Amino acid sequence: MPNLNIVICPGCGSELSVDNRGCPDCGYENNEDGRLLTLAELLERPSYPTLGAMRLNDVCPAFIKAVMAAAQAV
Repeated sequence: MPNLNIVICPGCGSELSVDNRGCPDCGYENNEDGRLLTLAELLERPSYPTLGAMRLNDVCPAFIKAVMAAAQAV
């Protein structure tokens, strides 16, 4: 099982500290939460078009879930 308690920047793919204020490499930020979230936290968020859904510059959590499921099935 992959470690889902890591932070990967959606903007550039850098692995970041869980205690972060955004990505120092590319400047990607999450103004709603004040930090970039772990993969586990991202996967708990609703996806568009659900009310209150999180959007990651056109990469939604449902896409990340599908990629993770495919990777685990291999």
